[in-house]
Amino acid sequence: WAILIVLLTIVVACNDEASKPSIEKLDEVNENVQAVIDMTSDDKFASVIELAKKAVLKNTADVILTKDNITELQNATGNMYYALVEDVDMTDVTYLATQVDATAFTGTFNGMGHKIYNFTAPDSRGGLFEVTKANALIKNLDLHAKTNTQKAVLIGQVKGLTTIDNCNFWIDK
Repeated sequence: WAILIVLLTIVVACNDEASKPSIEKLDEVNENVQAVIDMTSDDKFASVIELAKKAVLKNTADVILTKDNITELQNATGNMYYALVEDVDMTDVTYLATQVDATAFTGTFNGMGHKIYNFTAPDSRGGLFEVTKANALIKNLDLHAKTNTQKAVLIGQVKGLTTIDNCNFWIDK
């Protein structure tokens, strides 16, 4: 029960409708939730923990990405916060990043430790993001991609400070 009380306290603290928590607050909450997960190996809390994470994200992320709306990322521009809340199989997904220099991605993409797999790098463009610049941050993602050429699978062009943190890549030819 102590674990549930801690999770509910975290959720309530970050679900204040009056103000949207900062990205730093979301990271702090994720660390706290992970600490709670680490305290127990009991799977009976897994669904409660996932619900807690999604409740926190509801009021922190600009766009919550799932397998059903992952293609929204291909048009990601500006300084927005994108959070991936589940693993995504892109086997049957047509994906073509559309960022150009004027609409480059400058926000945050947080994979939250999830995987995007069976991603096929487009022939004519860069990878998951076409262009990034001005403090873009991509973190906590495992990306398993397929490509027939030596194409970029994460970012096509980096035109300014872009940070990639805690990401893993697997590329199949």
